[in-house]
Amino acid sequence: MIQAFLVAIPSFCQPAAVGAFRRPGTVFAVVVAGAVAITGCGGPGEMPPEAADQPLTPDADGRVDRTATGTTGIEGHWHVESDSTNFSGMAPGTCQMNGHDISQCSRVITPDPATAITSFPPTVINGFVLGMCVVGVVAPVIRDANGNLDSANIWGLSIGLRFNAGQAYDAPAHGVTGIAFDIDSEPPPRGGIRVLAPTATTAGRAAWWNGATEDTSPVHVGHNEFRWASVGGPLLLTPPPPSYAMTPFDPTRLIGIEFAAVSDPYGPETVSFCISNLTALRN
Repeated sequence: MIQAFLVAIPSFCQPAAVGAFRRPGTVFAVVVAGAVAITGCGGPGEMPPEAADQPLTPDADGRVDRTATGTTGIEGHWHVESDSTNFSGMAPGTCQMNGHDISQCSRVITPDPATAITSFPPTVINGFVLGMCVVGVVAPVIRDANGNLDSANIWGLSIGLRFNAGQAYDAPAHGVTGIAFDIDSEPPPRGGIRVLAPTATTAGRAAWWNGATEDTSPVHVGHNEFRWASVGGPLLLTPPPPSYAMTPFDPTRLIGIEFAAVSDPYGPETVSFCISNLTALRN
C-alpha cells in the first residue's frame, strides 16, 4: 500500500532517517521526497548549481526584451544586412560604395531590410513558428579595380541579434559562456555560414565560430552550440595586411550574434534559412 505523511524535511539529510521508513510491503511518498532532499544536502564548500541556459525569444516585431531574458540582461532587436545595404537597411552598402554596380551585389528578398530595422517578425506558417528567417541571393565575389578579389565588400547577407541595444555587452560578467541555436536547413553548399560575434572593437572585422582555423562555421541542420573559446579569426585576415588592424575577439565587448551566408568567387547562390531557439549558454 501507499502511505503519505508529513515529515520534517531537514531529517532527510541524515541517511538513517530515510532508511527508517522502508517497511516491507509499504511504499512511502516520504521516501521519494527524501531522495530529492538528499540531492540538496551538501557539505561545506560544495559549488552551487549552474545557472540555467536562457532562451532569447523574440516578440512579434523581432525584439528580445530584457524582462524576458533573466539575469543575462540581454535586450535587442533582430535585423538583416547585406553588402548592398547599410546598417539602416538602405542602399548603398559596401558593395556599391566600393565601385560595384548594384547588379553585382548580394540582395535580401525577405524580410525587407528597410522595414526590418523596426519590425522583423518571426516567420509563422499555419500556426507553426519557423523562427527568424531570411531569403536572398549571395553575389559572387569579383575583382576590384586593383585586380584583387573584393571579399571585404562583397561578403553576402546576414541576420542577427544585438545583445545590448547595439552597445557593448559583457558576456562573462553576466555568466553567458556561449550560444546555442537551431537551423532548419544545411548551409549553402559553396559559401557556407559564418556565425559571427562582432564586438565594439572589431566592427566589420568580426571573428566567428571556428574562425581561427576555418573559413566558415561548422553549422549543420538541427541543433548547434559553441562557447566563446571557439570564436576566433578572421581566418582570411591571418596574418592581416600591414594596414589592417585586427583586434582579438573579446566577449566582454560583444555587440551580438550574426548568421552570415558568405559569398564565394564561383557564382550567385540562393540562400534560405531560419534560426530558432537562440539561447544564451550558462555552463
